[in-house]
Amino acid sequence: MLKESASMDWPLVSVVTPSYNSAHFIERTILSVQRQDYPNVEHIIVDGDSTDGTLDILRRYPHLKWISEPDQGQSDALNKGFRRAQGKVIGWLNADDTYNLHAITEAVRYLNQHPNTAAVFSRCNVIDENDQVGYTLDAPPFSLAQDLLVHRVPQPATFMRRDALEAVGYLDAELHYVMDRDLFLKLGYRGQLDNVDAIWANFRECEGTKTITHPQRFWVETLGVFDRFFALPDLPPAVYAVQANAYARAYWMAGILLFTMLDDVDAQATGQEYCAQALARYPLLAKDITFVAEQLTHWAITRVGSEDAEHYVRVVLQSLDLSERERQKATQRVLGHLYAALSLTQGNTVTSHEATDSELHRLWLSRAIRHDPRWLRNRGIQSQLLREVLRATRRVTQ
Repeated sequence: MLKESASMDWPLVSVVTPSYNSAHFIERTILSVQRQDYPNVEHIIVDGDSTDGTLDILRRYPHLKWISEPDQGQSDALNKGFRRAQGKVIGWLNADDTYNLHAITEAVRYLNQHPNTAAVFSRCNVIDENDQVGYTLDAPPFSLAQDLLVHRVPQPATFMRRDALEAVGYLDAELHYVMDRDLFLKLGYRGQLDNVDAIWANFRECEGTKTITHPQRFWVETLGVFDRFFALPDLPPAVYAVQANAYARAYWMAGILLFTMLDDVDAQATGQEYCAQALARYPLLAKDITFVAEQLTHWAITRVGSEDAEHYVRVVLQSLDLSERERQKATQRVLGHLYAALSLTQGNTVTSHEATDSELHRLWLSRAIRHDPRWLRNRGIQSQLLREVLRATRRVTQ
């Protein structure tokens, strides 16, 4: 790749990695940067005084620039690294994430060709603790209005111009969960963010990460980010147009995630308050029901579990101040989505030799259609139904 781009300008790229007790993954992060085919990279690691063997790993790589000292959290550590960085282009790679080959070269090439771009990003794989790809995060073209509704700039797969980062004042050191979203909103307010059709990085999602451990805190912190963002002058009309919906989504997400703590009375009460705030700001159930159904379904399956999923959905919807007709309509829509999702995802593993699972799969199918007959138009559900018919035919003819 370098031979094809011999005339290309190779500005210094600084990759900044915050670290604290990261011995389990950090060597993979270091190697993913070291193996890039880009010739001009400095890798800065800002460690928060680790005690788990992280420093022993860092000492094995003399090319690294690193410090280890107590800090005030991840944002503080990153800001230390950003201020030390000498590169014209900055990458932010956490200590459990990795780059794919050619990521830096492709990012620099794009920035060289688009001088007005403040930052460029690609799609991003989500990987587990064994580096297995679970799925890929989409990264559509950036707009402030859309990012307020759905944040879809993958932080590990983003490369920023240093002057753009300096202009927005780096990260807000008071933020511990959504500092990336806050940063990209500030960059998008001042400049241009572009996406490319590539997969430059891998984001690790596994037990022990903040994404898994405290997801509700991301949304509580997002509300403060929105307060500051919407106070900025001269926001585009399209941004003001989504303000109520954006706040409602954030309140809703904080609320339903608190509801996943089914045995915690205090969490349930706070969740009810957040959900009430959501509906007071925007009619989510009337105008944004797909979002409501998708999010309740996702957290019901991934955090509560299939056995308690329906109970969770009913508890959330029962807590809302709705008419009986509104509640019934929302319940039917969400439960249809829930059982369709269970059938389409977990049902794909069922075989005719697994009698109990097969019966459960048929139950999910029937409940999806009973709650919301529109799922009959879904090709995946149609395929599942045809498979069930064929199984039944085989049983009759045997």
